[in-house]
Amino acid sequence: MRFSMDKADPGYEPYLAIIAKGKQATVFLDGIEQNKCLTVDDVSGVVIRYCEDQSMARDRFLTETVTGAVKIELHDAREHSQ
Repeated sequence: MRFSMDKADPGYEPYLAIIAKGKQATVFLDGIEQNKCLTVDDVSGVVIRYCEDQSMARDRFLTETVTGAVKIELHDAREHSQ
């Protein structure tokens, strides 16, 4: 499955659907939990995530694409926030 917060990405509609169901995704790449994900795809093994570059201005967002074994776990958003 593919989820994305990017409106131009095909994973955007599935992302909206899980939010509408009160779900939240936890993403793992090679067994390590990932934060600040923009797009995740467990079929193609891709995570696009925000990253920090100290040489860039604070008002810019940089992303990096990393690959590996991607696992997406869906759970109730209320459970995860407690």
